[in-house]
Amino acid sequence: MCCGTVSYDTKTQMCCDGKVRKKVEEADDACCGDTQTFDTKTSICCNGVRCKSFSTATQCCGTVSYDPTASVCCGGKVTVQSANQDLRCCNDKSFDANANLCCDGNEIVKKAFDKDNCCCGNSTFNTNEGICCDNTPQPRKGKNTLCCGSTSFDADKFLCCGVNVVPRDGSNDNWCCGKLTINTQTHICCSGIPQPRDGNRTQCCDKVSYNPDTHVCCNGVVRPKRDKRPEDDACCGNTTINTRAELCCSGQPSPVSDLKSAQCCGKVAFDMRKQLCCDNKVVTKISTDDDCCCGDTTMNTNKQICCDAKPQDKKNDENTRCCKTRSYDSKSELCCDDLSVRKKKAEYDDCCCGNTTMNAEKEICCINVVQDRKGSGKDCKCCMYESYNPAQTICCNGNQLRQKKSDSDNCCCGNTTMDTNLQICCNGVPNNKTGASMFCCGTKSYDSVAFLCCDRNVIAKTNTKDETCCEGKTMNSVNNFCCAGIVTKNYGQSTDCCGTESYDRTTHLCCNKVITKKRNSTDDCCCGDTTMNVDFEVCCDGIPQNNAGAKTMCCGKKGYNPNSQLCCDNNIVDKRTPADNCCCGNNPMNSKTEVCCDMNVQPAPLGPLKIKCCGKSSYSAVKQICCDNAVRSKAEDEDDCCCGSSTFNTKKDICCQGMYKQPLFNGVTKCCGKQSFDDNIHLCCNSGLIKKKNPADDCCCGNTTINTKAEICCSGYSCIQYGDKTDCCGIQSYDTLSQLCCADQQIRNMTKKGDDCCCGKGSINSKTDICCDNTPQPLKNGNFTMCCGKQSYDSTVNVCCDQLIVSKRTGKTDDNCCCGNTTMNTAREVCCNGVPQPIVAGTITKCCQDRSYDENEYLCCDGIRLTKTSSAGDNVCCGSATMNTKSQICCSGVACKLVAGDKTQCCKDQSYDPANQMCCNTTIISKNGKEDDCCCGSGTFNAKTQLCCGGKPRNKPQNAGLYTSCCGVEVYDTRTAVCCSDGPRNKKDPSDDTCCGTTTMNAANEICCNGVACKRVAGDKTKCCAKASYDPAKQICCNDTVRQTRAETDDCCCGETTLTSAKEICCLGNPQPALSAAYSCCGKVSYNTETHLCCETDKPIKKDKPNHNWCCGCCSTYDTRTEICCNDMPQPKMGDLTNCCNNVSYSIVSEICCDQMVRSKKNNDDDCCCGKTTVNTKTEICCEGQPQPGGNRHDCCGKVSYSIDDSILL
Repeated sequence: MCCGTVSYDTKTQMCCDGKVRKKVEEADDACCGDTQTFDTKTSICCNGVRCKSFSTATQCCGTVSYDPTASVCCGGKVTVQSANQDLRCCNDKSFDANANLCCDGNEIVKKAFDKDNCCCGNSTFNTNEGICCDNTPQPRKGKNTLCCGSTSFDADKFLCCGVNVVPRDGSNDNWCCGKLTINTQTHICCSGIPQPRDGNRTQCCDKVSYNPDTHVCCNGVVRPKRDKRPEDDACCGNTTINTRAELCCSGQPSPVSDLKSAQCCGKVAFDMRKQLCCDNKVVTKISTDDDCCCGDTTMNTNKQICCDAKPQDKKNDENTRCCKTRSYDSKSELCCDDLSVRKKKAEYDDCCCGNTTMNAEKEICCINVVQDRKGSGKDCKCCMYESYNPAQTICCNGNQLRQKKSDSDNCCCGNTTMDTNLQICCNGVPNNKTGASMFCCGTKSYDSVAFLCCDRNVIAKTNTKDETCCEGKTMNSVNNFCCAGIVTKNYGQSTDCCGTESYDRTTHLCCNKVITKKRNSTDDCCCGDTTMNVDFEVCCDGIPQNNAGAKTMCCGKKGYNPNSQLCCDNNIVDKRTPADNCCCGNNPMNSKTEVCCDMNVQPAPLGPLKIKCCGKSSYSAVKQICCDNAVRSKAEDEDDCCCGSSTFNTKKDICCQGMYKQPLFNGVTKCCGKQSFDDNIHLCCNSGLIKKKNPADDCCCGNTTINTKAEICCSGYSCIQYGDKTDCCGIQSYDTLSQLCCADQQIRNMTKKGDDCCCGKGSINSKTDICCDNTPQPLKNGNFTMCCGKQSYDSTVNVCCDQLIVSKRTGKTDDNCCCGNTTMNTAREVCCNGVPQPIVAGTITKCCQDRSYDENEYLCCDGIRLTKTSSAGDNVCCGSATMNTKSQICCSGVACKLVAGDKTQCCKDQSYDPANQMCCNTTIISKNGKEDDCCCGSGTFNAKTQLCCGGKPRNKPQNAGLYTSCCGVEVYDTRTAVCCSDGPRNKKDPSDDTCCGTTTMNAANEICCNGVACKRVAGDKTKCCAKASYDPAKQICCNDTVRQTRAETDDCCCGETTLTSAKEICCLGNPQPALSAAYSCCGKVSYNTETHLCCETDKPIKKDKPNHNWCCGCCSTYDTRTEICCNDMPQPKMGDLTNCCNNVSYSIVSEICCDQMVRSKKNNDDDCCCGKTTVNTKTEICCEGQPQPGGNRHDCCGKVSYSIDDSILL
């Protein structure tokens, strides 16, 4: 046969929705669901699932079939009915109607009595014998039985008053009044007391009735209307007013043009749209949206804040604060002592410091520089620009910090500290003090009575008259002479030393540390093993030679005339010109006009100091430079090195990549690609610079840096280093020897060694275990092991069904899915309500309860009942039948006609036309008017023109004279109550006009502070502080506490008191005078920064001079730009290279410190003292206090130097 455009075999296939489908069984004659087929004689299709048919009757319940004569389907679940049961459904549950009732459509309640037919609360009752009162069954007490609370009563004889049943006092009484009853036609109930009516408009005034046409009730007292004005309807002071045209302002009626926008300002009414009340004065608004006063003008509190009586724009809504006359964002800014607004450096900063901000609890301001408090809290002090803990550190010379060696230390000494009561400072080293005769010897102290200081060593005196030292011994210089540390004889003024012996210079000479007798008494110099006279002889290689002239010199063992000859490598060479003064190899040259370049004489036209060699050529060192033996012109005169094709100055620049000149920095300068950087501050990361987080950092990590000795970089984040086995887990580090990184990038400690996978809060070894729902389980069959909830199972013999392990059906090893308490094969079966059913309609086979069916022939009603369609067009179930939604609507199980087409609606089991009817509480009610759009009690109303209050339609009042309004479901009198969020609330006072917390208040006289009505202590200027009001002219709100100001001008909190920011500043919670903007804090006290300095917390000292900017010792100040502090004494600076020598300053360029005395240098290169002058130890040696030519390879022979290499005295 054909199926659309395709032919098929009717024996093994079926045509379902124009598609060929393979039959589940050969006898199948209908399609079921999307994939199955079924035999309509033996099966049924339930929601696309093939299900069994029963002999009596068959219906579907979801994807399961059942026998409706023996079972019931509730909520897709079949319940079998036993004998004598009348099973029915209550929502999705079944119940026996003989013993139970279904209450509220979803709760099964056991019958209290067999005849009960209705629910009442948690019980049941019979409506013929009882009534349900407040969820409590009650007996009927007559034809007109009603409920009063949870009690029934006979309404012909009694009234229900609250929750009490009260006998009628009169047969016509129809209302309760206290403990009595009244007839509302003749009486009114006033505060529980019956009062006679005076006309139809009679009202109560406390316990008395009155006629509102002629009188007004004023706080429980009936008062006649003013001048008999009928329009008056309220009280005002001692008179009455017309609330439709007047306002009561401070007890005085005040006429208004528009009540909606009118309010009182003192005794006068004003228009809130155009005006504001400021200090009981009416002020015209600057802008129509202004809602608050500010000084003599107005502002909009949504956009502005009032700062010192001046409106300012808000910066950040609730975080906006005032800084005198300016507004600022207190979340990101601070108001400083000078009333300037400064951007916060950090979120919790609360104080200004110089040009930045700080957190005063954790930081301190040191000469406008923010410093950490070092863990010392309020005791922290400043040492120039640094903070320090005075319990642990001392500030030396006002600008250097030293860690205390001992808690009692009070003074600096060199690089440490000491206690001056117990110690003396010797050359920067503390020594114990034992008496007044203590002096310093180098870094040690000594008693000068018994000891001497010898070459900075303390030595005990040999004799008490000893006054000088001889290396390790002492001596008396009158009788003794010290030679190389040996005490020898003193020969008088001609005494001198030769090694460790003394000798008389008039008869002997010291030659190579041997005392040699003079050949002649006039000999004054040694020559080899003998002596000679330097006026007539010259010593050449140890042999005295006669002078060839006054300038005779030696060349080896020969003498020569330096006027015409030169000695070149022990060879005498004749000069080319008399000006030749130097050798170049074996060639003579003039060192003033020539230079020697690789043994070649080269001209030096600019002088030898400005000419250098480059290979064998000379060049001008002023304008040129030698680069790889090639001469190149300098880019700048100070350049001293080559870089690519250019030159640079190594004191200012560095060469990067051998080609790019870059600036030098103060620290270690390195190159990053073409760019230089300070290695102490930055790191080079991917040819880009990143600022170091810490100085010790040596590696880049994301946008920051790390120290690889203690950190590891994980996805650009700095993490802790655990050793060589540290690895990353997302943005965290972990120890791979004891931890695992889980899939959620969470780190777990290994449960046992060898684990390689995470499982819940622990770990497993994947070779032996599997993780099931975060629970370790053993492998049951290698790779065929699977999880079922928290258990493991062998998937070759079991299936996991709703976290239960179920064995596959016998012989059904290809079962691959659960179905109820068994298993099935999804290729042949569909699961209908826990029962495997054959596929009856191919892929469109569906289930109805536990039966499968073909949806082309059946519908599954309520998911449990399989119903054959009544006609081909039926597409939905309705009750026990089917219907077509194009012409019908299903109303509570009944197929109803579409009476209004697509606009037809249901009202329980009926359809209705919403244009003319409404469904109110499951009852169709004809509209009172065509425009009605809401139900109200038993009728309808138009919400545009009416009010429904308590189920009764009421016309909306056309004027304010009716005073009636709804508050939720209640009606209230606007003269005696206020409508609050929780319903109408009786006014605490007749003048109250708004709600506040759980009470009411008069907004003109009170202000609502956190739900508490507080008195306006300052009129409209009153402000709230937590739950209290305060007068901002006399008080201030500090941390939710009202604080009395010390003075009328106080405008800021300070510690536990207040201050005037124009004249004072807050110093650590203490108000301090600030006579000008130059005042700042020094600990807890203020000081004038123009006349004083703060170098120690709480102790400002007066400047010695106006330009001084730091302290020197305890009592002096100095200008760090022009002075230096030497041992607590200011001394003049002599440029940037100024140092201290004891109490005096000196320039290290031109001076030197010798034994704590300043001495002028002979030459600027001098670096050591020599007698009363100075020497350069690189080119000179000091012989008996006399500078002599020489260097490291020279020694002294008396007052003359000589080369120890040649052992010849020149």
